[in-house]
Amino acid sequence: MEGNSELAQLLAQIEAENIAVHRALSALSSGTIRHQFITSRMERMGQLSDQLIQHVGPEKAWPLIVSIIDNPSRPDQQSNVSV
Repeated sequence: MEGNSELAQLLAQIEAENIAVHRALSALSSGTIRHQFITSRMERMGQLSDQLIQHVGPEKAWPLIVSIIDNPSRPDQQSNVSV
């Protein structure tokens, strides 16, 4: 494991998927297409979250994951989640 850089990358990917979901929820698009897109992004967030849990354990991973989901940042904001 590459340490904090790998964890930071996982967190950044989870955050990017979460932002995509929030954008899709507010976008004007076809219901079926939007649903498929959101489902795909949520499944990817689950996979990335599982990887994070494997690296740091659930006690450390879940607060980070919840922080990302509860506080979706905008693209013009820096992530405030730290490893």
